[in-house]
Amino acid sequence: MNFLYKKTISNMQLVVDIESDYVRATVLVGDIETPMQVVFSTNTEIIRKAHTDGLYLTRNMLSALAKTMQSVSSAIAQSRELFQKSRPDSITIILSSPWVISRLVCVKQLFETNVEINHSMISKMIEDEKDKNNQIFANGDSEVIEHVFFDVKINGYPVTNYQGTSGRSLEGTLVTSFGPRGLLSEIT
Repeated sequence: MNFLYKKTISNMQLVVDIESDYVRATVLVGDIETPMQVVFSTNTEIIRKAHTDGLYLTRNMLSALAKTMQSVSSAIAQSRELFQKSRPDSITIILSSPWVISRLVCVKQLFETNVEINHSMISKMIEDEKDKNNQIFANGDSEVIEHVFFDVKINGYPVTNYQGTSGRSLEGTLVTSFGPRGLLSEIT
């Protein structure tokens, strides 16, 4: 761990990236005057074997996550005097394939006349798609992690600020990410 000077910081963040082969963790520190800087980074390999099944892989991922978190805890404990922080202010967990699956759909709504586009219209499109996703994934162990709505088009033209714009059609791309409910409860 390479800390250059003693300083009181206002923000310590922990980013945990769970990939298919590694669990990576990075501790960032910063304050209002300086950008966030990486002060510690570690990774642990997720052990695999030929024809790895889901349970074996999940167990090894959780083991790698535990080892990674032990390293992070030690690093933060060593830096307590340096930064006057004993724990991160925020923790971000990033899940990559195979831990998350994503479904991408293009959604479109047509209107008979020009209407003023607003946020509630997009919210309704997202809610309608959530209902469809819940029907598709209702029987499994999947849980929705996030919805991202982007690439908004009004009358077929891309727009960045749709609020208050009038049009006869509204379309966009919606990505919904799912993760296994059991796994999510283990790591959060």
